[in-house]
Amino acid sequence: MATGFVRVGELHNAIITYLRIAYPEGVPAAVQARVASLTQLPADAEVPESMLEVSQCMGRPVYALRLGQPRYPHMKLMVEASPGGTGYLFRADAHDMHLHAPEGSADAGPLAALRAQNKVLTEAIEAAWTAAGLPTFRSYLRGELEKRRARGAGPV
Repeated sequence: MATGFVRVGELHNAIITYLRIAYPEGVPAAVQARVASLTQLPADAEVPESMLEVSQCMGRPVYALRLGQPRYPHMKLMVEASPGGTGYLFRADAHDMHLHAPEGSADAGPLAALRAQNKVLTEAIEAAWTAAGLPTFRSYLRGELEKRRARGAGPV
């Protein structure tokens, strides 16, 4: 997937929604600076790959913008190919699964609390994106179910 079909306006809408939910008390200046260059581009322009972090997942490129949240700066807005490969999806990634604390250690409880908070945030962000009509895995699944019903295949 290349980011060529991801438009600045749509990514900007996803960013605004993410920031509103992740930073209810106000977005830090460093995060504002990270997204400022995007807001200067025309809404219908393609998102330049150079403005996003690029990694690989199962042989396909995945694009990220590290926006964080007040207690954890590593949370990301992800842009990845849809399962059908015909579009893209936005995903909020807590990026906390690589953290480990031995069970019963002093760090285990705080880490579990952080992961729980991250889960609530990622679910709220993705629900807001879906409600706003932005492409998410949930909206992709709904679309696939609708296509299936339209073909007369019934529910999955």
